[in-house]
Amino acid sequence: MEGQIVTIDSLLQWATDQGVLLDGVRPSSIAGRGLGMVATRVIHEGDVVMAVPTPAIRSRHTLPKALMAKVPANMTLHGLLAADLLLHPPSSRVWGKLVPSLGDFESSTPFFWPETLQELLPPETKNLLRNQQRKFRQDWNHAKEGYPDMAKQDYLYSWFLVGTRSFYYEIQETLSYPWHDRLALLPVADMFNHSSAGCAVAFSTEAYDITADREYQEGEEVYTSYGTHSNDFLLAEYGFVLPDNPNDQLCLDSILFAKLQTEHKVALSERGLLGDFMLRADLTPSDRAWVAMRGLTGTVPQWDDWIDGEEDADGTLAKARAMLPGLLAELRGEIEVHRRRITELRDEANAAKMDVLLQRWNQIDDLARSLGRLATTTTRA
Repeated sequence: MEGQIVTIDSLLQWATDQGVLLDGVRPSSIAGRGLGMVATRVIHEGDVVMAVPTPAIRSRHTLPKALMAKVPANMTLHGLLAADLLLHPPSSRVWGKLVPSLGDFESSTPFFWPETLQELLPPETKNLLRNQQRKFRQDWNHAKEGYPDMAKQDYLYSWFLVGTRSFYYEIQETLSYPWHDRLALLPVADMFNHSSAGCAVAFSTEAYDITADREYQEGEEVYTSYGTHSNDFLLAEYGFVLPDNPNDQLCLDSILFAKLQTEHKVALSERGLLGDFMLRADLTPSDRAWVAMRGLTGTVPQWDDWIDGEEDADGTLAKARAMLPGLLAELRGEIEVHRRRITELRDEANAAKMDVLLQRWNQIDDLARSLGRLATTTTRA
């Protein structure tokens, strides 16, 4: 513990030398969860607990010209930052001791799991994983084009450090990238852990500020929010799930794909509405899952009108609500099949990963039951 304190002190001195200001928070060991930010005093709502000046931020504007000249012009900012981090690691010699190791990622993140375990992931987590794999392949191909001697495993580790420790950063230099690729690395700020509700972040041309969202007592962990993400997203991208996530969603792909007529799938695809049939906890009627369910009511589809979530003369929204409990019952049957499969395949070598899989499927089952009750109540009302 004493050695870790010395290491943290060294990191904080390195950050201070770059102009980073911390007021009322400090990285500390959190039982069972590694490092996190802890309040060193009573923090009041609205207090700026951390300010990172622009010169200390790594983003598009800090990438070396030599790097940019070697790689394809269409390389993602995520991929560029990963290459830059690998080629030019932080000058602090202790930073690498305080971030997750490659072994940490291998144990917690589905990207690194055996394919047999990846196949046991819920559909939405699996979809996100496949997309993640595609992005890495693209970035790696671009990186090795410019740096043929770069080791793939080293780049992969750097790519995950950027993916799990970067912050959203919208400045003139990042506007040309898709919103999800407007990234920056901030010294020490990456020590904040995620919660569904956390400190507010704000950026300008001068600095990146982190501001308390509420009052925190001395010794209490202080969080930021990585965004309004479902547990499928958190598992695929960060290797964890929240026990109580108000932003969690339920994927109905397996149920709805089996029921939609071919011509309905074509029509939905033409509108960019095919697949990713997610239900939010408040049963938002404009979500694409509801558009698809309304196509199962036997009326002439009005896809473009249904996107707004309003009821129509045929009462298709009410009919979709009425059929939802039955669809969720089918989904729960599928969930039980997956839970049995995980239990049957469980072995000591992969016990921790199996526990995470089971935890996620249990969460999905709980959410299906909850939404089924809500749909029934709404239909009766």
